[in-house]
Amino acid sequence: MSQFSSQSFKSENYGLYRPNYPPSFFNNLIKNYHNGNDFRTALDIGCGPGEATFPLARLLHFDKVIGIDPSLRMVEAAQKSIPTEYADKIIFKQSRAESISFISNNSIDLITSAQAAHWFDHDVWFKEMARILKDNGSLIYFGYADPIIQSVDGDPSDIKGDFAKANELLLTYFYNSKYLGNYWEQPGRSIIRNLNKDIDAKIPKDLYYDFKSGRYDPIGEDKTPINDLYIWKKNLKLQDFINYFSTFSSVHKWHESHNNVLKGSKDDIVVKFTDEFKSRFGWNLDKKINVIWKSCYTMIRRIPRK
Repeated sequence: MSQFSSQSFKSENYGLYRPNYPPSFFNNLIKNYHNGNDFRTALDIGCGPGEATFPLARLLHFDKVIGIDPSLRMVEAAQKSIPTEYADKIIFKQSRAESISFISNNSIDLITSAQAAHWFDHDVWFKEMARILKDNGSLIYFGYADPIIQSVDGDPSDIKGDFAKANELLLTYFYNSKYLGNYWEQPGRSIIRNLNKDIDAKIPKDLYYDFKSGRYDPIGEDKTPINDLYIWKKNLKLQDFINYFSTFSSVHKWHESHNNVLKGSKDDIVVKFTDEFKSRFGWNLDKKINVIWKSCYTMIRRIPRK
């Protein structure tokens, strides 16, 4: 997560090219789970540029929404994106997830964390969330990993087997030590690839109850889609997928470790990735692909204080 705090990290690209969470995840899953509790104050942790923060005000109509992130660049980007009509409802602050000193005990109705919980010190984090949550308040963390190409130009038949080969190439670039494999922050990346099961195993049973979770892995064991957390991009141009690839923290770290390589040159990891896709499959940058991500969510409640 430290890569996102770097002065050279472009937070605007992060928000522009990353996948979005479907409105139904907020309107159905989160709303139904949290129903019966107050919708006064919500906190979004590891908020980034705010892609999962704004729906808490826009869709769930919380009176006050706070987004925090350890990266000042992310916080500044989020602050600039606040819609005028929510200027008095949404605030963003720089803060670590494990120590949020400006928030009082027993004061938050709902806490969310989108694509960030895998970076936290979980033992400390769960205790801090229990401190600030109201009795029966909801803690919900969710995310995605490893994009999978499902169709090209609307054709899902994959007659030539290009999809399987393309997805194999993706994973090679993502995780082979020859490419980006050594540039992911660990254990965070491994945790989200395992769809946060390692986090769930650390939930303190004396602090939380009403555990609910869902996982979708189209090439793994959990092949049944989560209807309200179906994260995909339809008719995504290959160029935009390359732009998404360029937002990876591992790509940023690769560039920092290869500062002798000029960005955009033939030796740049992003250019190599692009050229290999074009040469192996004959796809131009306007080729439209449909992409699905593995996804997961976990929902728990704060046990009432005695």
